[in-house]
Amino acid sequence: MLIKGIHIDRFGKLRDKRLTFGEDLNIIYGLNEAGKSTIQNFMLSSFYGARTTKKNGMENVRKKYIPFNKDYTFGTMEIEQDGEVIIIERKIARTKKDDLFRAYEKET
Repeated sequence: MLIKGIHIDRFGKLRDKRLTFGEDLNIIYGLNEAGKSTIQNFMLSSFYGARTTKKNGMENVRKKYIPFNKDYTFGTMEIEQDGEVIIIERKIARTKKDDLFRAYEKET
């Protein structure tokens, strides 16, 4: 599986952020508080959903990353698996019942 890119509509302090990844090693770097860990948590949340309890030092995604004046986070991830490009959409709302997960082939 290859992660081709992400688009963060809103997640924590990041707004309308697009990153494109190459086929080889990709390194995300920047100053402190630049959003590196926020990007990492967005990608984890895109695959696995929101963690709502604090275990093993992991943070509550709903409490930390839903913007102050908004009701949800949202973003997409584009991955390639066996030659097919798949789009993953993830919305994390204040409650689990309002969350959204959708995965579909880009060409359909």
